[in-house]
Amino acid sequence: MVKDAADNAVDGRRSRRAKTDDKLAATVREQLNNIGFSAMTIEGVCAASGVAKTTVYRRWKSKAEMVFELVLHGTEDEFPDTGSLVGDVRALAEMTVNFTASDMSQKVLPGFLDAVAADPEMRQRLRDAFVTPTTEHIAAIIDRASVRGELPPDTVVDVAVLHAALLGIPYAFVHMLGETDAEVLTNQLTEHMLRSLGVG
Repeated sequence: MVKDAADNAVDGRRSRRAKTDDKLAATVREQLNNIGFSAMTIEGVCAASGVAKTTVYRRWKSKAEMVFELVLHGTEDEFPDTGSLVGDVRALAEMTVNFTASDMSQKVLPGFLDAVAADPEMRQRLRDAFVTPTTEHIAAIIDRASVRGELPPDTVVDVAVLHAALLGIPYAFVHMLGETDAEVLTNQLTEHMLRSLGVG
């Protein structure tokens, strides 16, 4: 009976926390969409959501951490295995471009990445959630292509450099050159990555 009461109390706290998170996440997304990451403040989110500042600061030490937890983390796509090198590279390029060129990303990424650059802990969390899995996927794409005979068995690829191109090219086009046509960017990125692999 005591155990049941304790379990119910834990479930109640989890339920309240989930509702609070939902409320905060909705407010954060709305403010990111309306004013962008740089102009958004934790105080403004609290005022708009009705959630106490003490509740937010108890869980997150910074705006970047709050946005990472509530909006970005858990949005990672599954990597497809299309059965061909060209298909795999294009699928990866398309995923990256669609994320980078989305309206939300255009309002979030520059300010968010600037904040993360000054926070070693957040950099590591971002690396663990996004960078490492993608690097491993690129290596798997190359391995599968070698097995299928699409790449010579002695092909040497610097996966880190290829990954940097995957991230940097669409970011530069979208945020520095103003190119937001996802199809154009996907084609350009796919061709560049395939040339880097000695294909095409």
